[in-house]
Parts: sequence; structure tokens; C-alpha cells
Amino acid sequence: MSSPKEVQPLKGGGGQICLDNKKLFQTEQKWKHMKNVKKGIFILALNLFGRYVQYSTRATVPNVWVVTDGGIETSLHALALGKQLAGSNQLSNNFKLKTIVASKKLQVFPAVLQKYLVSWTVAKQKGKAELTGFFLVSLLTDISYLVYVGYPGIPFINFDQVVLPKYEANAKMAALGPLARQKNGIITPAPLLDIFPSNIPALDPIVPSSFQNGYSSVVVGGHSPICRWYSEDAVTLADNIKRMIKNLNDKIVIVFTDRTPEMVKEKMTTRLEAHADSVVIWDSTKQTSTIDKIKTYESIIQNAERVILTADLDYASAHAVSKR
Repeated sequence: MSSPKEVQPLKGGGGQICLDNKKLFQTEQKWKHMKNVKKGIFILALNLFGRYVQYSTRATVPNVWVVTDGGIETSLHALALGKQLAGSNQLSNNFKLKTIVASKKLQVFPAVLQKYLVSWTVAKQKGKAELTGFFLVSLLTDISYLVYVGYPGIPFINFDQVVLPKYEANAKMAALGPLARQKNGIITPAPLLDIFPSNIPALDPIVPSSFQNGYSSVVVGGHSPICRWYSEDAVTLADNIKRMIKNLNDKIVIVFTDRTPEMVKEKMTTRLEAHADSVVIWDSTKQTSTIDKIKTYESIIQNAERVILTADLDYASAHAVSKR
């Protein structure tokens, strides 16, 4: 264990702990003595703009809440960390998945304004504010250690710790200034992934029995500031799927994610109407249960012979590679 005056690189050579000296020492002390204490709670909370982990270190069998916005990428990312905290890959009384979606009105504001609006509302209404990831933060900050996984969009000082992959830090940190100023951050060489061993799940009922001999999965995202593509690109993607059907005699399962715009869905669906026997389209936003959505998605991905993803789905791409 390092002294309170040192900042050590992470074991394995990846990333560095950028935590102020006092907090680093205190954090190491907490983890060291965690097995000797009987009571406590782990809370993992995720909102539309990122992933939060809030915990105290007084538990041998922690209670873990994974609270997500229901999106595929964010839910997979949060569950990957939640499983490690819970020590299990199965939901139980000690490991729960919950979904919270912020109102459309709140989503109009930048992340930093959302944080202050929710904090102000919590203080004014004494806990009767709209339940969002920021709301949980506002209520639990005094009793928990707050870790944000991913890019928060607001200064790191709002959290006890921020964990994000190196590629995301390099692409997005400019908005918050030099990384050196964000002291409480851990930069990992790769995103957090689910490393629990598991068998390939059974083929989901959404996939026809005629696809059992093999199919390709196409996962469709949407426009983002660092990966711009439009409805015209959706037409090109649909035409490429047609070529896969014609030249490779392939079956295709298309996944529309929470990032896929309605216009893209309409254009691709219309373009592929003539190939109904070879194409199945699954719109994940129509499935209300987050855990059922994740199970269906992982079944589609792991049973496919090939997985094609649009470039904006960075975490989904890493997840697909880890499951192949």
C-alpha cells in the first residue's frame, strides 16, 4: 500500500490513479479493511449522461443497485461493473437492476445545468424532486463514496472518483481543460467489460427458426458529435445489407438501439421490405424491461456468425468483441 504522499500507477501498467493524496490513502484503508466489517451497501447508479457508483465499505456481501436509463450501451456498461461489485452475474435480492429515465424537459439542458437544477430542487422540496441519476447523487453524497464511470460532462470535482477509458478521455476531456486539473480520475486503457464466464444463451424467440443455421447481426446507432452520420447513410447501410443477402445468401438480424433516430428506422425498414424472409428487425426501444432487453441483445450477438456495428457504438463494439 502506498503512503499518503504518493500517487501510484495502476497495477498492470494501464492508467493512473489521479486522486489527491489524502483520499488515496483513505480509500486504500477502506478496501483493506472491508472484509472485517459486517454491514454496508454498494449502490451503482447510472443516468443518461454516465455511470455512477456510490458505496461505503462496510460489507462482506454488498447490496448492489444498477440504475440505468434503459439504453443498451449504458446498461451493459453499468452491469459489467455491478456484477463485479456484487460478485455475481445473476440478479438477486442483493443485486438489482432498476431503470430511471429523465424527462424530456430536463434532457434539453446541458449536463452541468441538470446537476444544479436537480440539486436545487432536492434542497427546495426536501427529496421530492424528479428521480434521476443526479437526484440519487444529491440524496446520497453525504453517506456514500461516489464514482462516475464514463465521461461526466461536468468537472470531476462533483464526484469522489471518475473512471473512464483512455480513448474517451482523449476525445472529450478538452471541454473540461487539461486532465491534470481533474485530480480525482482513473484513466483505464480500455472500457470496463463483463468478464464473468457464461455459456452462449439460447436463441431468442425474436429470431426465426429458419435463421438457426447462421445469421449476421447489424447493430444500428445514430449521429453523435464525434461520429456523424445521417439518414442518407442509413440508405447506404440498407443497400449493403441487400448485397449481403444477395451475394452471401445471408440472413440478417437488425438491432435498432436507443440511439437510432426514427427517420433512420423508417428509411431502413422501407428499403428492406422486399426482403422480409431474410431480414428480422428488432427495435430494442419497444421492449420495456431493461433486463429482458439486455438478455435479448446478448442472445442475438452471441449466436450470430458475424456482428456489424455502426462506428458511433464504441462500447457496444468492445462488448461484441469480448463476447465473440
